[in-house]
This record gives sequence, C-alpha cells and structure tokens, in this order.
Amino acid sequence: MMEKTKECYMPNQYDASHVKIHQVVATQEVSDIIQEGFLDEKRLLEIIDSSSDIFAIFSTAFDIKYISSSIRHVLGYPLGDGEFSIWDIVHADDVESLQEKIYEVRQVPETYVSMDVRIKHQHGEWCHYAMTLKQLRDEPEMIIATLRDVTDIQRIKDLMMHQSYYDDITKLPNRRKFIEDLQLMVHHVKENKVNMAVMRLDIDDFKKINDTLGHGIGDQLLQALTHQLRYVVSHDVYFYRLSGDEFSFILLDYTHATFVVDMADKICEIFKLSFQVDEFNLFVTASIGISLYPEDGLDGETLFQHAGMALSRTKDTHKNTYHFYTASLNTQAYKRFFLSNDFRTAMQKNQFVLYYQPRVDGQNGQIVGAEALIRWEHEEWGLVSPDDFISIAEENGLITRLGEWVLKSACIQLKEWLDKGIHLQLSVNVSIHQFLHSDIVETMKHIVQETKVDPHFLEIEITESSLLPSGLVVSRAVKELRAMGIQVLFDDFGTGYSSLSWLHQVELDGLKIDKSFIQKISDHSTTLEIVRSIITLAHELHLRVIAEGVESSHEWDLLRKEQCDEIQGYLFSRPLPADQFDQFVIHEGIRVQEVNDGKVNQRQYFRVAPLHPIIGSMTIDSIRGRVLHIGYTEVLIHDIGAGGLSFISNVRFASMSEVVLRFKVWVLNQCMEWSGKIAWSNELPGTIFTYGIQFMMSEKNQKKLMQDVHELAIQLQTSSERMGDMRFFTENIDSFFIS
Repeated sequence: MMEKTKECYMPNQYDASHVKIHQVVATQEVSDIIQEGFLDEKRLLEIIDSSSDIFAIFSTAFDIKYISSSIRHVLGYPLGDGEFSIWDIVHADDVESLQEKIYEVRQVPETYVSMDVRIKHQHGEWCHYAMTLKQLRDEPEMIIATLRDVTDIQRIKDLMMHQSYYDDITKLPNRRKFIEDLQLMVHHVKENKVNMAVMRLDIDDFKKINDTLGHGIGDQLLQALTHQLRYVVSHDVYFYRLSGDEFSFILLDYTHATFVVDMADKICEIFKLSFQVDEFNLFVTASIGISLYPEDGLDGETLFQHAGMALSRTKDTHKNTYHFYTASLNTQAYKRFFLSNDFRTAMQKNQFVLYYQPRVDGQNGQIVGAEALIRWEHEEWGLVSPDDFISIAEENGLITRLGEWVLKSACIQLKEWLDKGIHLQLSVNVSIHQFLHSDIVETMKHIVQETKVDPHFLEIEITESSLLPSGLVVSRAVKELRAMGIQVLFDDFGTGYSSLSWLHQVELDGLKIDKSFIQKISDHSTTLEIVRSIITLAHELHLRVIAEGVESSHEWDLLRKEQCDEIQGYLFSRPLPADQFDQFVIHEGIRVQEVNDGKVNQRQYFRVAPLHPIIGSMTIDSIRGRVLHIGYTEVLIHDIGAGGLSFISNVRFASMSEVVLRFKVWVLNQCMEWSGKIAWSNELPGTIFTYGIQFMMSEKNQKKLMQDVHELAIQLQTSSERMGDMRFFTENIDSFFIS
C-alpha cells in the first residue's frame, strides 16, 4: 500500500490506502509491472511526483481528492490541506465541456476520454492542458485525470491559425477569414432578419506605387491607410484585406441604408488627404462597390460578386467614389466584371492568340508587313479585343508577362514565315510597363536568340503614353533595340499633345497616323491638310509613314497622292489568324474590299429598314442556360422583321446559340420586347459589331409582329417626323458608342 507523504496533496484526510498507484496511472502495463515485482508502489509514486504531467483524482462533484505534487513546480500551487475544487483552476468556459466528458466516462467506465482544457497558473496566467479522463476502478464516483502542458504547442497552433487568417502587413483579417465570416454573417442576418452590406474597396493604380517607389513604400502606405480606416469604421463594421490593393467591409445590423452611405462617404474622405510615407507625400484614390442584403443577394457569394460588379462600374466611371450594385448595371459592365474574374485563369490556360493584319505598299498595294494583334479566346464572350482586357492585365500586374508572351509568339510566327520564304516586316505593340518594369532590351535579346529570328524583320510600336512617364528610359531602350536591327515605330501619332516634340528626342524608324485622322480625310479638308503635313514632316526626318484605319478606296487614293508609304485597314483585310494569313498572302493576295455596314440579308420574312437606325435597348437573358439579371444597354437597330432583327453594338458576343438576348424597342406607341439568339455577326471598324438575331417566339406572337412590322413600314413611308416614343439616331454611328 502507498505511504502518505507530505509531497502528496490529499485534502479531507483522504487515506492513501484508497488510492492504488496503478489506478492513478491507469495503464494495465504498469499494473502488470507492479504485480511482477519489477517496481514497487513507493518508487512509482516518486516517478509520478517528479513528472511534468499532473495526476489527479476528483469526484463527480469536482472536489479534488488527490493531486500529484508536480502541481507545485508545474503550476506553482503549494501543497496544503485546505479545500481544493476543480472550479478553482479550470477556466469557467471549459467547465461545461468537462462535465460532458465526465458523463461520457461514466457511461462507458473502461473508456479513456480526452479534451483540451485551460488551467489557471498561480500567477493568474491561463495555460493549455491536454486532459485524459477515466473512471477509477471499483469507485464509479471518482475520476482519474492526467494533465499534460501543451501551452507551447497551442501557441504554435494559434500563431499558425493567425497567419492563416490574418494579413502580415496590415494585421487585418484576410480573404480566407472574410469568406468564412461572410457565411456566418449571412446566416445571422437571415435568422435575425436584420440588414447587412458588403463593401469592396480597391486602391486605384496601387501597382504603380509598388513599381516606381518599391514594395517597401507600398507596404508602409497600406499600413498608414489601414490606420486611418480603423478610425472611421464603427464597431458594427468588419474590416478585411483581401489582396494586394483590395479591402472589404461587412456592415451589420444597421437600421437605415444611410448608415452605409455615411460610411462610404467617410472612407472616401480619407482618400482626399495625402499619406506621408518616408520622404514621400502620396496621394491615392479608391474605388468602392457596395451590395446590400437582401436586395442584391441572399448568399455571401452573390453579395460579394455584386459588390465586385459595382466596384467595376466605379472604376470605369469616376474614381474616389462609390456605386451601389443595381440590376441596371449594363451588359458592358457585366462583361468587364467577368473578364476581370477570368483573366488569371486565361493566363494559366493560355487562352490568348495572335491575329495578323496586313500592311500594304501605299502605291501598289503589295503586302509588305503585318501587325500582330492579341485576342482572348473566351469560352463565353468569344474573341475578346485587347481594348477589353489590357487594362485588366495592368490592374492584375500581368501586363509584362502578357507582353512577353506576345513578343515571343510573334517572333516564333515570324521565323516560320521567313523559313517559308514570306519576307514581311512584323510589328508588335509594346506597353510602357515592359519598358519600366522589365529590361525590354535583354528580353528581346533572349527571345531573338531563342527563336533564331532575324531581328531586321521585327518592328516594335510605342505610343506617346509610353514616352511621357519616363522618356529618357524609353529613348535609351529604343536606341539599343535599333542597334540590334529592330525597327521602332511611333504608334497613334497625332493623338497626344506633344507628339511632335518626341520626333527629335527619340530615334525612330517610322510613325503610324491614327485612324481618327484617316476616317475624316474624305469629308474634312482641314484633316486632310493635317495628314499631308504629317507625311511631309516625317519624310523630311527620313521616317516611314503608315496610315491606320483605311476603309475606302477614296481614302487610299488621297493617301497615295500624298505619298503615304504604307496602308493598313479593313479596305484590305481584317486581322486574321496565322493560318488564314498564310493563305491570304501565299494564294489570294490583296483584294480591295470596301467596308460596308456589315448587314447580311438572310430574310425569311419581310423586314422594315428605316432611313436612320432605331435606338433600342438590349440585355442578356441567359448564357448557356444560366439566367442573368442585368440592366439594358442601348443599341442601334437597323431593321426589324417577324423573324428577327439586326443591330449594332460596341459589345462583342460570341456567335453561339447559347447566348439569348432580349430587346426593348418603342414601336407604334408601345414598348415591344423580343428575345432571340445570334444568327450571324460581323465586325465593323472601330471595335463596333453588327449582329443578326433570330427571334424565339410562338407562331401566334410571330403573326402579330408581322402585322406590326407592316404597319410600321407604312408609317415610315408617310411620316418623316418622330413617331411617338420611337427614337432614331441621325448622326455618325461611331459617335453613338462614345461614352
């Protein structure tokens, strides 16, 4: 039997003879060792008392009957004979769980039950312990407990958890925490029928600060910004950093939407002030998008998505302000939002392709070169123009990587053509980011060496926007590129306010006259005189001149008379994929094709085509069966018939049957609505598209529409005045789509 020593704490004169050491340790192996005489109970007691673990016996009423003396050096409690309850050392929040575990032990006496519990150190600090419980043999009212200090392990777990859920730079909760919290909060607002708003904030042009001043300055700016934002957000607002330059707020339990407006206004006010970071006085702006529960969505994913769409709208309009999500977000805003979401995936899946538009000799029309133009082959939006995604690439910090892909792909194609005996100059657009944020000269040397292409057939196009931020850096790079044999062209000449001044600051090989001038030379003598002056000046500086956007034979005739060196435009060819370009050059050659309005006659029913296009509204009903709820975009309707209509838009759709469009048009003093699928499409100059729509309607509705179309035709013949609410657009079509 075990002797009672002053090293053991047994309150209430709990007799040591009632406690078998092998019961305290609670392992059959120890019991066997004792029975076999290898270890007596006294020696085993010494081992227990010197252990860093704590052994205890307490009743189901939580009165401690025995506790090993290790409590003295582990938790700092002196051993004594006073009353001692488990309540004195176990955290109150853990008592209920402990009661449940004891109940579990009593239900199955031979079971070991484990739990984590917080135990109070004598100094007041709460320590984490792993506790194992088992019913004392032959005494069902007694529980054996073994406690092992896991505080350090818990600290590591807490640190890892904190790193998983919090941002290192701002110390704010991160995207992962936001997603989990948002789900919980949606459940909360549903249960309690209260209001909630999701706000997404994006710092405008933050990447430029990182790229020009360094990530250290960028990080300090984020910290200063976070510090200011903490002052304005109330206790009802939860604040997160989602990514490099994006933050989010969740607003809960407010009474009126004015609370959300006030909060957005306060946040915008912060960005009207400068932020002092080291020696820099930085001004930044922010764009904000907001969605409301339940108006804009009933689940976290929808609310977050709609706040993102509102954010995209803000970035497309005015910065340092905010927009609430609304179903009136038009088709273009919807498209931009989803292109932004899909862009990184497109980079990973290599969904980009190069198209090539020929350039011809200005005098004889022979093909002398081509321009490489990037396109995105999107699964839902079809062939996406760079106008729709280059800004997205810049915002995502992927423009340099994308630009390098374009350069390498173009050089691979050029080498293939040269090997086939097709000797053409191939030009590639290079962005300012490739000059400032990568060594464009070393990049080109590497690509030329890797692809084994002759650099003398390669041209690089730069714009004035590339020169303005850092003209010296660009001009030095241009000089080195030309030394390699690569020619450099000044693109979009004449559109900037200082285009002329750059001609003597940067060594160039040629310039491209912007299409905005070319499109007006037939009708405006002043514009023709400007173009004539540009050509004369360029030739005096020994520069080649390329005219972009040539669409008619008359424009070519005028440019030929002015000795324009090269011509590029839809008059000769649209941009073509590489395989079609091969066929075009080798077998077909240049054939002049006047640009028309793109309308295709596939009429099964009579159609009415007014002198001027009708202004109507269009939205997307569904894509691939997924129903959408977005706003309408104005379009120009060329003709209407019982079977369909044709319209012009600046939105590019894939010509696929999965896209269902809905139209609203005021005809015969009533707003008519029709839905249909795209039957054909055609691209016009200026990133404008014409589409043919086949209606989806019942035979009854089709007969009614046929009658309406005939009545409309009669009214158009007898009246030149505006008919009711029907609106016509009488100006140049291009101007309709200028935002």
